Amino acid sequence: MANKYRLQSAPEATLDGSGNVAHDICGIDSENNVIPGRHQTVNIPEDDVDIIMAMPDGTAAEKQSKNAAYKALIADNLPSGWTNDDLQEIVDNNSQAATSAEAINDYITVTLGQEYPVDFNLG
Repeated sequence: MANKYRLQSAPEATLDGSGNVAHDICGIDSENNVIPGRHQTVNIPEDDVDIIMAMPDGTAAEKQSKNAAYKALIADNLPSGWTNDDLQEIVDNNSQAATSAEAINDYITVTLGQEYPVDFNLG
């Protein structure tokens, strides 16, 4: 199952004099849910954006080529930990944690018959 990325809003010029174009990006899973901890402003140099925007886009093939180049530019500027494998590991870990949390809750509320809040001693 491949995870995807979402451009949350229109790219914006940074106002810090860096000449970057900010892209509000988040990771999404195969069900289009935002992956927690994977939201980032990705700054792309304006000169690089201009090269992509200067590419022709009149035909379907040209649009496809331009889209691929733009996506590659975003990928090149993502921080570490944003590959599809990284996103999949986060999704898998979150899923396992949710399963474990449900098991603990069932143990406390069903097996032990407790209701929250639950007071207890350690040791």
